[in-house]
Order: sequence, then structure tokens, then C-alpha cells
Amino acid sequence: MKELPDYYGPIVDLLKSYIDQRPNHFTFQAEGGHYQVAPYVQALQEHDNMLLIEAVSNQFLEPDISPEGHSALIFMGWRFYPESYLPNYSQFIDQSKVSSEEIALKMARALYFGYGVDDSYLFEIAPTLEVARSLAPTFELVSNLNR
Repeated sequence: MKELPDYYGPIVDLLKSYIDQRPNHFTFQAEGGHYQVAPYVQALQEHDNMLLIEAVSNQFLEPDISPEGHSALIFMGWRFYPESYLPNYSQFIDQSKVSSEEIALKMARALYFGYGVDDSYLFEIAPTLEVARSLAPTFELVSNLNR
């Protein structure tokens, strides 16, 4: 698989920092491009050191993900089981076996290769942790993180 562009470095760093901090959950949303309802990735801490990561599906995205984007997500290991009440693409990850950097890369690759999110987008992450405030000047965040 191709590498992420250099401008994704701060995004990966921010996602990694959030994963390291282990908040109960977080959502990282990209706003821009042709989307009226923007793409996002999110994470939820489960029990036994498991992390559920999700990438938005057509149920919450407008317009729909392209067939190429869908194929890219499936190729990267994202699974889609709406019949099992998992409305988004998802992966369960054992955090004792996968580094926070690799998890952050999985999430960033979904945005770039699945949804086409590039450096023209603005970003928002919630909830706001102190690490987001410290990294906010590195790239444009939509939300008022510096307040």
C-alpha cells in the first residue's frame, strides 16, 4: 500500500496521542471536499484491553463513499456488518498486540485512502484533551481547541 502524504504526520501524531491517553472514546472528523456530511473515524475503549475503531459508513456520510473507497477500506482490514448492529466499518484491536502508532495509521489511512481526505480539509476532534490543544497549531482544527 502507498504511504500517507507528509501532511498526515500531525494527524497520525494526534490520533496516536489520543490512543495513548485512552479516553473512553473519541471522534476525529474531517470537513471539506465534496462531503455535505463529513467523514470521520472514532475509537471506543472496550474491556480486556480491546479498542473498537470505526470509520463512517454510508448511513452517516453524504454523499456515499465511492466503490473504490469501499474497496480500499475492505482491503485495509475494515469490516462492515450492518446486520450485526455495527453501522460503520469497524475493527476490534487488542492494544496489547498492536502499537498505538499502528492503530493511528489505520485510522489515518481510512480517511486518506477510503474517503480522499487531503490537506484542504479542516479537522475536529472530540472530546478535547490537552494533547489536542498542544498539537492544534500544527494543523487546522475546525473547533475552538485553543480557547
